[in-house]
Amino acid sequence: MREVFAAAGVIPVLVFDDANHAVPTAEALIKGGLDVLEVTLRTNASWSALSNIIDSLPEASVGVGTVLTTDQMKQAKEVGAAFAVSPGFDPTLVACAIDLDLFYMPGVATASEVMQAHAMELRCLKFFPAEAAGGTAMIVTELMPVHHTSLANPFLVSVFDEDNLGLLKRWAEAVEGEDCRLVGQLGHVGRQQLWSPLAT
Repeated sequence: MREVFAAAGVIPVLVFDDANHAVPTAEALIKGGLDVLEVTLRTNASWSALSNIIDSLPEASVGVGTVLTTDQMKQAKEVGAAFAVSPGFDPTLVACAIDLDLFYMPGVATASEVMQAHAMELRCLKFFPAEAAGGTAMIVTELMPVHHTSLANPFLVSVFDEDNLGLLKRWAEAVEGEDCRLVGQLGHVGRQQLWSPLAT
């Protein structure tokens, strides 16, 4: 599912007050190139809407959002949801999803929650509530210490990556060959401005 999400780019999050609107809405989205859909459990029509889309449009990857209980997780599996999403991190829900073999994205808002999720071998998480938690700046300052591949600046050379050691050695040799010195800076990720291509 991670590859499916990456290819999708945009995942519509759908709320239905009337389940009869579900299939026509999903058909329009799929026709527009959006075939990964999330139906949230915020209304009484949610389960019917989810089932209608799954049954009528098998070409779509349809998941369920706002999963708060293990019973909801089990029902999601029963109706054929491709994935489940929650607004928060609950180890009980993680264990339930693993037992059901259902792809699951819990919501996280802090480095501690990301670390817990990582310890449970979850690699796809929902940053929620994103804007209230600090938006992009929060991702940059919180996730970089947790996992070194979450670099804000794509032109940084990371010492975490052993593939870069040869490059660093060549830099040093080139500088030494000109009788100069190479000065490096060890960046601390706790205070980090967002990188912008317009700033270079």
